[in-house]
Amino acid sequence: MTKTEFRNCINSHFSVVDIIKNFVTDDFEEHHIGNNRRLHPCPLTANENNSFALNRDENGFEVYYMFNSDFYDDRFSTIPISGTAYDLLRGLFPKDNEMELIFKLAERKHKSDVKLPRFKKVTEKVPMEFVNQDILDEMQIKYVNQVKANPCRLDYLIEERKFDIETINHFGIGYDNVKRVYTYPCFVDGMVKHFRYKNKNITYSLPNNSGGYWFFNEDAINNDNDTILFVEGEHDVMMIWQMLKIEAVAICGKISESTQRFSKIKNLRDKNIYLVFDNDKAGREYTDFFQNVFYVNNVVKNVGYEGKDPDECLKNGGEFELK
Repeated sequence: MTKTEFRNCINSHFSVVDIIKNFVTDDFEEHHIGNNRRLHPCPLTANENNSFALNRDENGFEVYYMFNSDFYDDRFSTIPISGTAYDLLRGLFPKDNEMELIFKLAERKHKSDVKLPRFKKVTEKVPMEFVNQDILDEMQIKYVNQVKANPCRLDYLIEERKFDIETINHFGIGYDNVKRVYTYPCFVDGMVKHFRYKNKNITYSLPNNSGGYWFFNEDAINNDNDTILFVEGEHDVMMIWQMLKIEAVAICGKISESTQRFSKIKNLRDKNIYLVFDNDKAGREYTDFFQNVFYVNNVVKNVGYEGKDPDECLKNGGEFELK
C-alpha cells in the first residue's frame, strides 16, 4: 500500500472528529455556521472563538482548518494547521509507522460503526483542496491587511527584494503574524487556492493544502496570450512583471509528467513558450524537461541571461530578450 493509498484509506474510515475524540478530547460542542461546522472551543488551542472549522473536500473527506496554532500542549506542535483525519493523526503521532497507527486506532475508546482499514489496494484519490474557499478568502484578506498594517513588514519586500507597491498589490502578497512569514497566494480563475510561505530564503507550502498542485500565477497559463514564460520561483514572476509587464508562471518546485501540475500544461497548443529557469543544475534540468514535453506545434525557446536567476538579473539592471 502506497502512502497515498494509506492516507485515503484512513480518511475514508475516520473523520477529523473521530481522531479528536479518541486522542485529544471530547470536551467540545459542534456549531453550524453556513456550510461549515466549528468545534467550540478549539480542541487543540482551547480558543473560545470557534477557531476550528470543519468541511469536506471534493472527495468527501472531512477536513479541518485552525485559525491559529497557539497550542496549549507541546505534543500538538507537529499538527498541521489544516488537513484531513490522516494529517491530524500523523501530526499527533509523527514517529509512528503505519502499523503503529493502525494499532492506536484499534485501541481507541470511542468506537464507531466503521471498520478499521485493511492493508489492501484501494481506489487512489488525490485530494485536490483541503481548505474551504471561504476560509481561503478570509486568510488572504487577513494576510494582506497584516502586511499593510505594519510598515516594517514591507521593508523586506521593498528594500531588500526591490519590489514596488504596485507589484506587491498585483500579486496579493501578505504576511502571517503567527508564523512570521510572507504569504504568496496561488490564484486560479481569480480565486485563491493555495498559499506558499516565505521567510527570507526558506519557502514552504501551506501544510497539507494540496502542496505541489498549484503554479504561482497560474492564470497566466489560461489566458488568451500566445506567449508563456516559465520560471522557477515567485520572485522571478514578480520581477518580470514589474520590469517587463509580462505575466510569467512559476513552476514552484520539482515537476515531472506524473505530477498534477504537469497535467495543466501538457495540452498547450500554438504557444510561444519561453523557458527562463535559474542558471544552476536544477534550472538546466528543468530546461531539458520542458524542451521535450510540449506538442510540436508549440515554439519552445530557452532564454539566456546574466545572473543567478531572472529576479537577480532584472533587479541588477540586466535584461533578456524574447525573440
